[in-house]
Amino acid sequence: MPDRGKRGKDIAILQMGQDAYRNISEIRNCVTWVTIKLVLHTQVWWWHEAKSPDPPLDPS
Repeated sequence: MPDRGKRGKDIAILQMGQDAYRNISEIRNCVTWVTIKLVLHTQVWWWHEAKSPDPPLDPS
């Protein structure tokens, strides 16, 4: 029969692994969100720059 102390340690290790996986998943979601925001912001900026007319050249 396995030692109850060992089983408790195994459960604690599994719980730590689940918590770490959850944290990694949250970090991955945050990185994905920031990446999407940056790409969309850049696309809007490029679209705005392409749409706006060039300023007239200074003849002097």
